[in-house]
Amino acid sequence: MQRNGLVHQQLLGNQLVSVLAQLGLIDDALQSYGNLSHPMPSTWRSIIRSCVQWDLPDLALTLYENSQKTETSYFIGRTFISLIKACAKPKNVKIGCLLHDHVFHTHMLIRNPFVGSSLVDMYCKCGLLSEAKQVLDGLPMKDVVTWTTMIDGYAENGHSEEAVICLAEMQQAGIHPNSATFICVLKACINAGDLSKGKALHADARKDGYASNLVVGNTLMTMYGKCAALAEAEDVFHGISDSNIVSWNVLLFMCIDKGQGESALQIYKQKQENALDDVTLIGMLQACASMGSLKICKQLHLP
Repeated sequence: MQRNGLVHQQLLGNQLVSVLAQLGLIDDALQSYGNLSHPMPSTWRSIIRSCVQWDLPDLALTLYENSQKTETSYFIGRTFISLIKACAKPKNVKIGCLLHDHVFHTHMLIRNPFVGSSLVDMYCKCGLLSEAKQVLDGLPMKDVVTWTTMIDGYAENGHSEEAVICLAEMQQAGIHPNSATFICVLKACINAGDLSKGKALHADARKDGYASNLVVGNTLMTMYGKCAALAEAEDVFHGISDSNIVSWNVLLFMCIDKGQGESALQIYKQKQENALDDVTLIGMLQACASMGSLKICKQLHLP
């Protein structure tokens, strides 16, 4: 009975530390952890994950380094994912490479596909696209999330052509793009101003049922706006199942950029039946200023 009570007390102590960490009381959690007579590895892992959750990536990585010489160095997939995510924020490539080596030798890349996706994301956020692609190519299992992470990395780092090529590789591997994939590749087209590829992606999105998706639709409109294709953007706008204020503003600014003040005013009047925001009003004031139109200013009824 006495032993059972002691075990129960130890479990409660470890659980208390985990709760403190999850609440963001990291200093208290670390102090309490140091006072535990029998600290558990799972408690240490919980502290590290909480550091990442509460935006303390440097501390999480320091705790990881310190733990390598102790019994707490046994990590599971979820903790590796948190640590890899921590490397991406301060762009700590050195520890990121150590983590990569760690997960490779513990066969975590085979057992947990999310670890592989996290590594791809980390290298992309650090600007190391070749390393990210090398990880991707070496993964035994690649799903749409992993491929999309790589595509997004190319798009965010200005490698638009590689993003499109990566999409083609994904499709050749039998993986169908989802809404997030289309958004990432469309961002690449926006960066490159590639109307031809953008139209092809629009056709694919329509075929797969994603063109009416709100975020995909807004991204398509932005792409057409960048390429000065107003008619196509209007078609997308009318096809979105539930357009929001972003959709209206994208269409509005396209008209303004093309010097179509009257069209912008008509959109503004239609939009008045929906929610308005400061972006809308700023856009209309810009239109008035560029066209020198007192008439439109008077029709705005600005508060």
